[in-house]
Amino acid sequence: MPEAMIRYSSLESGQSDFTVDAPAQNAKAIRQNPDLHIRSLIRKGNPFRSLQFNTEKFPFQDVVVRRAVTKAVDRDGIAWIAGFGEYQPKSDFLASNTRFYDPAYKDVLKYDVAEANRLLDSAGWEQRDAEGYRVKNGRRLAAELLTYETGAYPSSIAVAIQADLKKVGFQLTIDIAPLPQILEKRYAGNFQVIAAGYWHTNTPDGLYILYHSKSISTPSFIGQNIGSFRDEPLDVALSAARQTTDPVELQKLYSIAQQRLTENVPAAPVYESHVLVAYRNAVKGLIFDTSHNTPIFTTVWLDQEAK
Repeated sequence: MPEAMIRYSSLESGQSDFTVDAPAQNAKAIRQNPDLHIRSLIRKGNPFRSLQFNTEKFPFQDVVVRRAVTKAVDRDGIAWIAGFGEYQPKSDFLASNTRFYDPAYKDVLKYDVAEANRLLDSAGWEQRDAEGYRVKNGRRLAAELLTYETGAYPSSIAVAIQADLKKVGFQLTIDIAPLPQILEKRYAGNFQVIAAGYWHTNTPDGLYILYHSKSISTPSFIGQNIGSFRDEPLDVALSAARQTTDPVELQKLYSIAQQRLTENVPAAPVYESHVLVAYRNAVKGLIFDTSHNTPIFTTVWLDQEAK
């Protein structure tokens, strides 16, 4: 059932017993219903990224532009659009419940329109055209966002980001394309910025998977560093983290990695990656995977009296 309201009404009426992707807009009503139960948890690993920058394409080869764009995004507003109060805004690169998360960098990229404007001015984008967009050397500060319609990334998020960036003089156009076309362009690096989603693991090694230079795709390897981001100090820290089990050393290395990511901004985190599932009280014996917070049904049974 792709429609959120139909999933909710089916659960409420008893036509179904369980739903994944429980509609966030109905979370309050589910909690108030004595016949229903909702589970809301954060996936470990990486938070949801609204924008993944192609660091080899204009204008995102400039780290100052990447930082300015990221700081121009109103995370509180987008978290509300997507999660109706269920989602936690996020501006750093590791989920807060992941081991070796370092909160020291959680506000480095926080929403700050004045700072975004200052950064763009410092990058030479001081002039504006008749429509209010920034220009330099006759070229408008603009990019196309490649995305597709999905429950995790509805078009309303892209439109909200488009409006946020317009306020600082950045023109963002939106290309909503079929998924096969998205994947083809994604792995070919044929985009400026793309709706990136999330990557969840039960360790911070997800940072290696997404941002190490060895994770960049080649003709013989499909990697997840789709923005072709390269940073040698980050590579050194993430590679070293794969070679040790010492928790003190791991905390040091992953703190370095988190610092480098907030300084170099290969993507724009917006909120934690949340899992919402809802079910009727009749559902018994559910087990949840502790890495991804997804349900396992091998021991499930239905209490007929509860139904």
